[in-house]
Amino acid sequence: MSSVRSNRVPRRRAMIATRTAAGVVGIVFVVLVTLVAGTYAISSRTVNAQLDRSVLDAWQRVATTQGEPRLAQPGSTQPGSTQPESGLPGRGQFERFRDPLSMPGLPVGTAVIIQDNSGRSVISGSVGSVLSAVDKNELERFAQTIERGETRRATIGGQSYVMTAGTIPSLNDPPGQQVTPTDDATLILALPAASADKTNQDLLTLLIAASILALTLVGVGAWLWIARSLRPLRDVAAEASAVSTLPLGEIDVDLSEHRLPDALTSQADEVGAVAQALNQLLASVDSAFAARAASEKQLRDFLADASHELRTPLAAVQGYAEMLQLTEPLSAEGEAMLTRVLAQSSRMNDLVEQLLVLARLDAAANSEGAHPATKEGDMCEVDLGEIVLDAAADAAVAHPDHNWVTDVPEEPVPLLGSPSYLTQMVNNLLSNAYKHTPPGTKVVISLERNSGGEVVLTVADNGPGIPEEIVDTVFNRFVRGDTARASVPDSTGATSTGLGLAIVDSVAQAHHGVASVRSIPGETVFQVRFAG
Repeated sequence: MSSVRSNRVPRRRAMIATRTAAGVVGIVFVVLVTLVAGTYAISSRTVNAQLDRSVLDAWQRVATTQGEPRLAQPGSTQPGSTQPESGLPGRGQFERFRDPLSMPGLPVGTAVIIQDNSGRSVISGSVGSVLSAVDKNELERFAQTIERGETRRATIGGQSYVMTAGTIPSLNDPPGQQVTPTDDATLILALPAASADKTNQDLLTLLIAASILALTLVGVGAWLWIARSLRPLRDVAAEASAVSTLPLGEIDVDLSEHRLPDALTSQADEVGAVAQALNQLLASVDSAFAARAASEKQLRDFLADASHELRTPLAAVQGYAEMLQLTEPLSAEGEAMLTRVLAQSSRMNDLVEQLLVLARLDAAANSEGAHPATKEGDMCEVDLGEIVLDAAADAAVAHPDHNWVTDVPEEPVPLLGSPSYLTQMVNNLLSNAYKHTPPGTKVVISLERNSGGEVVLTVADNGPGIPEEIVDTVFNRFVRGDTARASVPDSTGATSTGLGLAIVDSVAQAHHGVASVRSIPGETVFQVRFAG
């Protein structure tokens, strides 16, 4: 029987461990992104709020050195009042403002500007550095947009500041002079935000680095753990793949050695369930093979026994019919009927003989690989070229209406095998050629030994060809192409039994050969290759 095997390459699939680890990493990634974003948002808000409080506290302390500020608490609109302190006399007048840049506790880079009630900057500068005129103007411009008790972040001169502004009373007026709102001054104070920004940046870098490390560890750890957990499943898959490559069409396939061990089937998880299911499947298939082998053996025995039993009555029928034809006077109609009986009995005898040959070949092929010729005591080295020449000569004499062409080497073509079986194989190929082609068909029989050492027997004809739907099954039993190729009775009036090519295939396999056919309308080529 011919078997069809798919040549399609299976699509490569990602391993479960890889896909599962990727899914775990994806979930952890989402969790870490959420965690990093939330942690950074809370931490940066805390750091920025602390910076805002530091600005307000610094403004309060500076304002205190100048007097009681109108803005006692952030957001308060209740101005305070104070009695002017006696300042240091200088050049016949009192000093109105104190210099805040020399105050202890102000961070380096703190910018302070004090404007009098006319908007003129009385004091301006930066702790530990120089405040340029451009930066001073920028600070003053930003200060105009700040509400009372509010902080504002601004980038000035390439540096980030958090600033605030508010009014304070002018102090140290001349004795006895009443302080009026028109005497209020404005205090602008800005703290550098570089330290807070660096803290936020370092925190973000640390969170990202820790997240990447965590993702890597989770991914590698998850993959290793899952791969280790699925290692038994790979053993199951390997065993299943090994079973899939076995020639399951043969009878003597032993599946017991492919059963999975108890260490796999006893696991209380999905892998154990799959392993147990595979073992049950193998046991079921093994039982089916055993049942099929028993059924086929029974059928072979029946065919062999039936063939043996039928040979005797068929011989008797033929003998009595021939005796009747020779000894008894018959009418023309009786003679025709008797001739028909002889023809059908001869056809039945051929069918029985072919069934008996196939039964013997099958029995030999299923008996520990023994060669069928050894069963017949007929194993020897034969000249296949001589067998082909004799068969071609007989066919040319029996069917002169066909054009027979023989191409056989002059030197012997030795082959180890059974002369009787090889002769029947060649005769069946030639019989198939003349039975299924019309008169005038050219039949070419060739024999050669190719460069690979194979002995190749070819029978080609230019007849109508084999129907496409049966080309793949033409070597099966009881397959006939009479509907497409002309079925011409032989000298006995018998037509094809559908067993001739099955015998050709069985004999070829018994001699370690392969039979094949290719056919198109106008060209049919049968070929048998024997290993050198």
